[in-house]
Amino acid sequence: MDKKFNQGKFNFKNSSVMTEANAPVKEKNLAKIQRELNDSIHVLNFLKPLSTRLMLSKNISQLNLNKDSKLNMMKKNDSFRPVKNLLFLSLDFSPTYSHRSLSNISASEAFYKSLKENETGIISPSFGINIGVRINEKYFLNTGINKVNYRSTYHSQSCYVAVDTSSNLISFNTAFDEQYFSDQEFTDNIDDSEENEFNLDELSEDTFSYVNKINLQFLKFPLTLDYGIRTENFKISFSAGFSAYWVTNAFSTIETLGFVSNRKNLMPISNNWLIGGGLGLGLEYFMTEKFSIRSSINSEKSFNAINKSSQFKIVPYWIGVNFQIRYYLN
Repeated sequence: MDKKFNQGKFNFKNSSVMTEANAPVKEKNLAKIQRELNDSIHVLNFLKPLSTRLMLSKNISQLNLNKDSKLNMMKKNDSFRPVKNLLFLSLDFSPTYSHRSLSNISASEAFYKSLKENETGIISPSFGINIGVRINEKYFLNTGINKVNYRSTYHSQSCYVAVDTSSNLISFNTAFDEQYFSDQEFTDNIDDSEENEFNLDELSEDTFSYVNKINLQFLKFPLTLDYGIRTENFKISFSAGFSAYWVTNAFSTIETLGFVSNRKNLMPISNNWLIGGGLGLGLEYFMTEKFSIRSSINSEKSFNAINKSSQFKIVPYWIGVNFQIRYYLN
């Protein structure tokens, strides 16, 4: 041990001599070490992005696993998620064409043929407020209150008219019932002056043409089931249901020989309530989460008749385009 220690001590004392003698070797070793360090740095620089990519890939895989796990949990707990759009309120407007079925009229063959050939329906506006309640993801139950009209025009080309000059009345066999008018109930379409008054004394029992217009006004109470399939911004739906109609007003007018009558009140009538059914096909566009606009084609028909007698029955039906502005709650 002393020998090794003394040798080491001797080497230490003579280190300057050894250093000077071995300088080229030392420089070579330093250069070699430097090259090895540089190579190690290059290797580390190469491995660093590789390890980073591996770590990112691992993290992405973990995120995908977490996402799939959360989706599975959401699917399992889907029934417990809060449901949006539980209710909606809507403002409705509909230009509607109205006409009637003639199958239940017990009229003479001539009068039935005249009605079939000469009575036409009229397009009239209807409007209302409706509410919808969500049943599940695809079904809504709808109800509300609407004002609708039945309007028709009957062109009588050659009708027998009875004039009673003693009572100052003239009777017209109209499309709804037999109606009586006095000469005071007519005004000139162009010039409402004394020189152009409707004068019954100038008429006798004769045939001439006239136009009879009927207007029936209803309050409608619908109850419909709406089935729809929705995308992100659109929803196509099919509806079917029933409606109750309450007659609130009924009147008619006569136009003949250049004169027009005042409105003749047709109330009371024997049946103020109608029950009907209808179908519809609609398309809805969601402007925001709360607001949407919807248009639909609808057809409705009454199951029973409004009538004065067995001869004068009106079984109305409607077909039209409905426009809605909807506001969804919750």
